Amino acid sequence: MEKRALAEKLGALVQRLRLERGFSQDTFAHACSLERAHVGKIERGEVNVTVATTLKLVRGLDLTLPAFFSELEKELNDIDDEDRGSSR
Repeated sequence: MEKRALAEKLGALVQRLRLERGFSQDTFAHACSLERAHVGKIERGEVNVTVATTLKLVRGLDLTLPAFFSELEKELNDIDDEDRGSSR
């Protein structure tokens, strides 16, 4: 998987989890000690996040790193399954 696609999936996951928790982007950014514009770029998959930033996001979502990456793995497996199905 290319870096851009991975960044997009991670960003979409952050956005979904943020919305499920009822956070506005501004409130969430403040909780994570990040700029709102940076959170927006992350959610759109425009940036590759560092481990430190990922930890801030995960803590803002009140998750653990393993739980977050487990969710991301599920999202990535869904893509892999779709890719395999379309190549048949």
